[in-house]
Amino acid sequence: MINNRLKIIVIFLTITSIISINSKVFAKEEDKIIINYFYITSCSTCDEIEELLEEVSDKENIEIIKKNIGVKENYNKFYEFLEKYNVPSNVKGIVPAIFTEDKY
Repeated sequence: MINNRLKIIVIFLTITSIISINSKVFAKEEDKIIINYFYITSCSTCDEIEELLEEVSDKENIEIIKKNIGVKENYNKFYEFLEKYNVPSNVKGIVPAIFTEDKY
């Protein structure tokens, strides 16, 4: 339980720092920070992260793309992201997983 809460705190802090940094970089209103979020419905940690993402999604210039890896096409897309971002093999395939333009 404590380990899951620690993961959630780390993920939340990472998301907010990425958003903070990227918000300062974007000058135009039409530019968006895109967050790709991969989850599975049977994951309680994913549910908690989704709640945090709901709060973040209310901010300007942020788009959150949610993909349930229980759906085959989303599962395939997830593995494309894992390869593209060179995710280490010891965490490859673990959800929740969040990707921004240049960070995993």
